[in-house]
Amino acid sequence: MSSDTIAAIATPPGSGGGIGIIRVSGPEAVAMVSALFSRRAKCPDLPVCDHLYDSDEAAQLLKSAAKNKQPDLQHALPQLSPSFCFESHRAVHGYIFNPETLMIIDEVIVLPMLAPRSYTAEDVVEIQAHCGHVVLQAILNLLFSMGVRPAEPGEFTKRAFLNGRIDLSQAEAVMDIINARSVKALKIAVSQGLGHLREEIAAARNLLVSLLTQIEAAIDFPDEAGELIPEDASALVGKTIDTCVSAIEKYENAGFLREGIKLAICGPPNVGKSSIMNRLLEKECSIVTEIPGTTRDLIEDHLNINGIPFVISDTAGMHTTDDPVEKIGIEKARKNIRESDIVLFVHEAGTSFSIEDINGIIPSDKKIIIVCNKKDNEPLQGDLLLDNEDFKGSSLPVVATSALYNRGIDNLRKKIVDVALGGMELSSSVVPNTRHMHSLKSALESLEYAHRSLCSGFFDEETLAIDIRNGIDALGEITGDSAGVDILEQIFSRFCIGK
Repeated sequence: MSSDTIAAIATPPGSGGGIGIIRVSGPEAVAMVSALFSRRAKCPDLPVCDHLYDSDEAAQLLKSAAKNKQPDLQHALPQLSPSFCFESHRAVHGYIFNPETLMIIDEVIVLPMLAPRSYTAEDVVEIQAHCGHVVLQAILNLLFSMGVRPAEPGEFTKRAFLNGRIDLSQAEAVMDIINARSVKALKIAVSQGLGHLREEIAAARNLLVSLLTQIEAAIDFPDEAGELIPEDASALVGKTIDTCVSAIEKYENAGFLREGIKLAICGPPNVGKSSIMNRLLEKECSIVTEIPGTTRDLIEDHLNINGIPFVISDTAGMHTTDDPVEKIGIEKARKNIRESDIVLFVHEAGTSFSIEDINGIIPSDKKIIIVCNKKDNEPLQGDLLLDNEDFKGSSLPVVATSALYNRGIDNLRKKIVDVALGGMELSSSVVPNTRHMHSLKSALESLEYAHRSLCSGFFDEETLAIDIRNGIDALGEITGDSAGVDILEQIFSRFCIGK
């Protein structure tokens, strides 16, 4: 448990909502909030409000403090015996007031959650006030004036981890839930938040810990412990290797559900790239004109197709130019194409181009979809179909579209999903993130060394113990059992303040 008490606004800034929440956590959370809280707005004894401390001593203290502007009021109030105690997980209606001026700040709902049944496993009090920066900041400043410390980014979740309420993978799942770009990504994040990844990793790690205990016993006490049986040890290590391999494959197959698939639109100027992007997004994101070269800078947005998240970008038209601004835009476009997973190459129906035109723009390892746009004169009955007439002799998928009349766009969406998945079936099982994947690969490398030694029948127990221990430590980085301070700081620094 931490010795200091922290507070922060837990809701997004701005006035878009009706309620704003201030979260307070730590050993003095209840006392500090109590010192600012009253259940009634008016009382004959006090000019504006009465405090929850109804005794004569409290009333006199408040009157004296208000009159003499007593600086130590905030230290005296928590020491008084209140007329009622907050009950854990029971909301209380009342008012937050300034104890020096006795002026009411806002009408609120206070929700106490006492340790260990809280988000941080400490005493937590949430103040639900009216939304608005001024009122929330005023309440927060009162708490700070009483000795409460401003929370650092992610500190509430960090305390939950340090207090043993969640492991590190569950802490990371909090950010994944907040940043989920699709329903499938949300399901994966929730599954991780429930501890499913922790259970898989902990089971594998426990097997290795058991094996390491046997190896070290065989080294230190050979007469009592006996010799290590290579076949049994090899089977156990093989089982943990299978767990690592399976988790790595999940990341490689479906890791894009976390980060999103990078989808770039490219092609010559004035072929309708920006119009295609706007149709896919179903909003006006890119500027569209009849003037070639309208798009000069990179334009990015998020796209969701059938629950699969994409990061879609519209790039400058690829052509030869002496314009220095256009040259910068084209270079940005080439860089974006290199970093993308799928590229839509847009060309105008009826114009000729070759595979060399594509190879000069798009690296050979990229997944490519040819978009034959401006099929505006096709019959208006029905939708446009997949079409290879404009690009014969190639196995690349081709989709005919008319961005002007919003036709063929559904076919394009279907083809994008088909190319992205490549026949893969998605599930809601836990998919490791990039950090987990690196730890899994590190564990796998050490365990494969150990497995090969055991299978050969010629192994040194000290070296074997090192490999097994390295595997245990690498897996422990995922759950936080062996994560260093630098890893923790890196993870929680990405959180917003108040979470």
